[in-house]
Amino acid sequence: TRLSLAGCAGGAGGKMKLSCRLWTWLILIIVLTFIAFAAAADGNFLPWTTVIIFLFFGFLFDVLFTDDSQFLFDPNYENWKRRIDPRY
Repeated sequence: TRLSLAGCAGGAGGKMKLSCRLWTWLILIIVLTFIAFAAAADGNFLPWTTVIIFLFFGFLFDVLFTDDSQFLFDPNYENWKRRIDPRY
């Protein structure tokens, strides 16, 4: 399978689709990687590398544990009770 921007720009059949959120993570990591390589000439690559590592683990967490429909913010306990309790 090939990666496509189908999540951002429209559908494409038969390809693995990444959402705009994941493409944003990847593009940010790639751009900062190039900046870190450019900063390596001056010896100032360590702060950039630290930021890239944090972003990579944020991306990894996003891919493994979240999706577009998983997070639901509803502070009212009664709504949660109606959703979970079959006797309600």
